[in-house]
Amino acid sequence: MGTSEIFFIFIIYLLLFGAKGIPSLAQGLGKAIRQFKDATGDIQKEIMAGANDFKKEIKKNVGDPIKTIETPIKAIKDPMKIIEEPLKKISKDINLK
Repeated sequence: MGTSEIFFIFIIYLLLFGAKGIPSLAQGLGKAIRQFKDATGDIQKEIMAGANDFKKEIKKNVGDPIKTIETPIKAIKDPMKIIEEPLKKISKDINLK
């Protein structure tokens, strides 16, 4: 809704209920906004709780994803350390000649 439409509705409300009805209108709007915020907060809490449950279930079934990835990386790094020292020695030998 645009501002002109809201203004038009406000004028109609004033004509129907008079100036004394403005506080009740504001109170009703305040309650509606508060209920809307509470409802969206509840929905957000439910979504977050579901996501946390999902994360816990995955960790229980799959394990920690970081550890799952780190294990193969460590397996690759360890043989490289074994090869690294002889390669350094060979490169020094080559540079000496």
